[in-house]
Amino acid sequence: MNKEEMNMVGFEIVAYSGDARSTLLQLLKEARQGNFANVDALLADADENINLAHRPRPRSWRRKPPVTTWTWASFSCTDRITS
Repeated sequence: MNKEEMNMVGFEIVAYSGDARSTLLQLLKEARQGNFANVDALLADADENINLAHRPRPRSWRRKPPVTTWTWASFSCTDRITS
């Protein structure tokens, strides 16, 4: 994936997330006014946008998990305390 494609993916994530946020804020505004007629439709729209923002990305763009050597056996509270 080249830099331009990565930028477009980033813009997609921001756009879908922003749309979901705007929809949820609209839902809250209407709910505060006592209008619950559109709640299901607005929630469905926000859910769809959140799912689009979180859809799987190409493997080459994903970050690899860090290698961890930490275990409970090696953990000690006294290692973190300084006198």
